[in-house]
Amino acid sequence: SKEIDEIKDFVDYGEYGLALDTLIDIIKEENKEINNDIFQYIAKLSNLMEQNMEAITKDLINI
Repeated sequence: SKEIDEIKDFVDYGEYGLALDTLIDIIKEENKEINNDIFQYIAKLSNLMEQNMEAITKDLINI
C-alpha cells in the first residue's frame, strides 16, 4: 500500500512520467509478476506519454 500511495501522490501532482517510472522500477526491483493485461496497459501509457516504450518493454520482459 505504501508503493501505491507513492505512485498516487505523483499522479495527484501531475507527475505522470515519474509515476510510470516509479511503477516500472517497483516491478523490476521487487521482481513483481504482472500479467499480460497490465503489461499492455503500461506499454500503451508509455506510448501515449511518448516515453521510450522499447526500453520500458525490455525492462519488463527481462524480469
